[in-house]
Amino acid sequence: VTAGGDPSGTVLVEATIDIDAPREVVFELLTTAEGLCEWMAVEAECDAVPGGALRYRHQNGAIMSGRFVSIERPARIVFTYGWERGGPDVAPGSTLVEIELTERVGGTRLALVHRRLPPEVAEEHRGGWRWFLGRLAARSAGRTEALACARDDEEKAR
Repeated sequence: VTAGGDPSGTVLVEATIDIDAPREVVFELLTTAEGLCEWMAVEAECDAVPGGALRYRHQNGAIMSGRFVSIERPARIVFTYGWERGGPDVAPGSTLVEIELTERVGGTRLALVHRRLPPEVAEEHRGGWRWFLGRLAARSAGRTEALACARDDEEKAR
């Protein structure tokens, strides 16, 4: 996971991860409420059409809110992103997340770019994406025991 800047003074965070699952499986985990609740959220609203709502609540109560901008099944997802409460100081829908899913031998390569982040919250988002993309990879590959261990680690860290 890396970060860079742009002329507006905002930061982008980039991440790439190889996932041992077909991209259709990964796509479903990214674009359905049920899927999001398997690796990222305890509650989710997900209307995966352009203009459709994307909202989820993490276990710690933080709520992310945005809208889908573009959906190209099963290859590309673009949505706005921000926090209603409990997250970093990023207004709902004020940043942009682009996810590309590319087929590769044995699975899928996920490339994520999170644009327009204020510099003071870029590091927190970089760490968050690293954590949650690892959980997505584990869930996509059917490694639910990894999710249980990660959940236990997360609870111990509080």
